[in-house]
Amino acid sequence: MFFLIVYGLFLLSNLLLYRRLRRGLGVWFPAAPQKKLGTLLGAFFIAANAPLLVSMALGWTGWSLERMPEPLLQWIYYPSLVWLAMLVGYFLLTAPKNVVVAMGRGLGLVYRRLVPAGPDPAFNASRRQFLAGLAPVAPTALLGTAAYGVYGTKGDLEVSPEIAIPIPDLPRQLDGFRITQLSDIHFGPYLRAKDMKPVVEASNTLRSELVVITGDILDRSLRLLGEAGESLQQLWAPFGVYAILGNHDYYSDQRNPLTGYPGCNRLVAGLEPTGIRFLRNERASIDLGNGAELLLAGLDWLGATRGDPNIYQQRQTRQALRRILHGSNPEAVRVLLAHHPHTFMEAQDFGFPLTLAGHTHGGGQVVLGYINGVPIGLAALRFRYIRGLYQESGRYLYVNRGIGYFGIPIRINCLPEISRFRLVRA
Repeated sequence: MFFLIVYGLFLLSNLLLYRRLRRGLGVWFPAAPQKKLGTLLGAFFIAANAPLLVSMALGWTGWSLERMPEPLLQWIYYPSLVWLAMLVGYFLLTAPKNVVVAMGRGLGLVYRRLVPAGPDPAFNASRRQFLAGLAPVAPTALLGTAAYGVYGTKGDLEVSPEIAIPIPDLPRQLDGFRITQLSDIHFGPYLRAKDMKPVVEASNTLRSELVVITGDILDRSLRLLGEAGESLQQLWAPFGVYAILGNHDYYSDQRNPLTGYPGCNRLVAGLEPTGIRFLRNERASIDLGNGAELLLAGLDWLGATRGDPNIYQQRQTRQALRRILHGSNPEAVRVLLAHHPHTFMEAQDFGFPLTLAGHTHGGGQVVLGYINGVPIGLAALRFRYIRGLYQESGRYLYVNRGIGYFGIPIRINCLPEISRFRLVRA
């Protein structure tokens, strides 16, 4: 049902935009060529939508975009995604206005039925023609912005400034301990090994003591598991590379309640030989000598266990944290890896001075601006913690913007990120 609604909105947005542009032809061009131009406009709409619609149809047969040669993906499928991104922006831009206009017309209809008709107001044809002539302006601007977000930012990467995390009574052996965080890699049709190579090289150049990956290594299937392993096996840190699972990892290797398969076992089995250690509601102790211990806790993606896989499971999170910490050294310095940033609300009660998370893609990959430091994007509608550093009650959370893409390979004001931290004595 959800996908039917999405497809319906997609087709409706195309129809509304086509009608608006078709009316605009009457303003910009004389009557003679309008029919031919209308036909060309319709053909353009079909060409812009065809790759996306064909891939949707093939998806029902089990076909996947990972099978498409990358040059075809870049130059045939990506333009359709640019068009889709423009439509999303256009829908969000015009939907409020359309709702207000529809409400106004409805109220006007009721008013005319209740109140005796008076003289008709003067019809301003020139104003209507002027507005119709402006129809191409917003879609053209949005299309250019979307094209830049898809093609112009490809390969961009930001290594964020090192952030000092002050921790009271931090053992001297851990003072200056550095952690590099990667998140939301999304190995899939839009991110391959060649795209990941500069990320791995940049991470290794930082020479942190520890590297962590906070979920969503794969996008939606296991087809690129081998390629992901070949790429990630190049990651290195003296105290190891640790990872947790995100919701897209479970989309890629789904649980099966009928057979009892818990999900992601094949994913983990395919990547652990590369040297990555997965923490699935587990902890790892890193011994720094002389009694100094770093306790690294990894929270598995809990949304896969029931209902909507994207709903944050508060009760299950608290239960999992209790199990993870049961019998642990109370003197150890604790760092929590969690894909969902809302875990921070629970982590504060369990003595974690630092929580590292991802999942939000920095605001949904497209950030329109900021209000009081809060990014304006689709993720702002759903998440309390969206991107960057948060501090509450002396505890810290960092939400990484991610490396890869969800849905559309677009990033605007939201570059892929490697984040890094240094533990320091408070």
